[in-house]
Amino acid sequence: MDRRRGPANAHGTGLSIVSFFAGDLSQRTMLFVVIPLIAIFFFGSLALAVALLPRAYDWRVMSISQLLYPRVNPQFHFIPAVGLALSGLLLLPFAGYVNRRLGVDSPVVRVGATFFTGGAMCLILASMITSHPVRGHATIPKLHEVLGRAAGIGLGVGILMFAFYALKQRHRAGSELVSRRLVFWWSLITWPAIVLLILRLIIGVHFQFLEPITRSLKQSVAWHLGFWEWIGSVAVIMFLVVSAWLLPANDRDGTV
Repeated sequence: MDRRRGPANAHGTGLSIVSFFAGDLSQRTMLFVVIPLIAIFFFGSLALAVALLPRAYDWRVMSISQLLYPRVNPQFHFIPAVGLALSGLLLLPFAGYVNRRLGVDSPVVRVGATFFTGGAMCLILASMITSHPVRGHATIPKLHEVLGRAAGIGLGVGILMFAFYALKQRHRAGSELVSRRLVFWWSLITWPAIVLLILRLIIGVHFQFLEPITRSLKQSVAWHLGFWEWIGSVAVIMFLVVSAWLLPANDRDGTV
């Protein structure tokens, strides 16, 4: 009897792991298990790293990567590295979760899911490769920086694609696939990011009449990468909560 149960349990465990990473999860699992764990691993590990850092840390001007560099945080750099890696791992199911509930036949949603998954994977890799881009000893010194930016771009583009599809569906006559509240909250999260990106691109062109504004921005916290990394991290968590809360229900929601 035990011999029969062993393979069955192993097979069931395998299916559970596949279902998890495919996003075949209930709303309750997302809201009360996965998202809280992401917040705990991400912000909890960073907060602990800040508390143990041998020098002062100003989140407004210092990037999150500073907490992961062995040169900057020699004794406890592994804490945020592990926390961010686990956060990236737990982000992986969300691409499939959103894809299943918005419509697996939509090219826009599939592309968004691909970008989101890629961003989560880059976050995992960036947390594992923590050599300093200037004073490190890695074969590719700036690999951590490249992966970190790729993670932000992947997650950001994925969220924008999901929001675009939801907005398009909502404006389509007779479509009840997405609720008005979902579109409102997703738009509230994504549109400020779009506006800021456009402004950053305009400033990058170096128009003469924008020089006073550019000089003022460069002297403010809004010009520093660290400030936007923390803001973006909070925005991603908000997206996860809103998605799990307001996306259309399916037959999985009757289970844990």
